[in-house]
Amino acid sequence: MLDLVYAYPFLLGVHCADFYRGRVMAIFSSEATFDIVYDGGDENLGVERTCLRPFEPFRVNEIVQVREPDSDDDVWWDGTIIRTSHDADGSPLCDVKFENEMVWTDIESGDIRRVRSFIEGESVSAYYEDRDEWFSGIISNVNSDGSYSIEYEDGDVDYSVPRSRIRRGE
Repeated sequence: MLDLVYAYPFLLGVHCADFYRGRVMAIFSSEATFDIVYDGGDENLGVERTCLRPFEPFRVNEIVQVREPDSDDDVWWDGTIIRTSHDADGSPLCDVKFENEMVWTDIESGDIRRVRSFIEGESVSAYYEDRDEWFSGIISNVNSDGSYSIEYEDGDVDYSVPRSRIRRGE
C-alpha cells in the first residue's frame, strides 16, 4: 500500500461529484494512472493523476458533514469535529458535535466529508423553521461569524442564517 489520497472516481462513465478517501495500491508510470482501493472496499483501476489529491487529515474545529449511521437514505448532518484519534489499525476516527449539542464518537473518515463554503451570489435554499419549509434565494453576504445573509426570491432578506440551514440551490 502506498499513500492515502482522495480520488474522484469515474465509474461506468458516470462522473461523481465528490472525492473519496482511499489508498493507492499500484502506479502505472507508462500510462500515468493509479489503482485505488477506497475505504469502503470498492476499487477503481486506471485513475488519472488529475483525479487524485493528497489526503488531508480532519482537524479539530473543522466544520464537516457526517453520514447518518444505519440509514437507508444518504442523509448527511452538519457538525464540528471536537476530537481526532485513530483505531487499532491506524485509521482516523473523529468525534463530532452537532448544533443540537449531540455528540457522535469514533466516526470513520469514510462517513465524514468536508463542507465547502457558500460564496456571494450563489443560489441556495434556506430552511425557515417557523414554516418548516425551504425557500430559494441568493447568498448576499458571507458574514464574519460564519453565517450568511440571504436575499430570497420574494425580496425578503435574512441577515444571519447558519450554515446548517442552507443547502445548494436546486
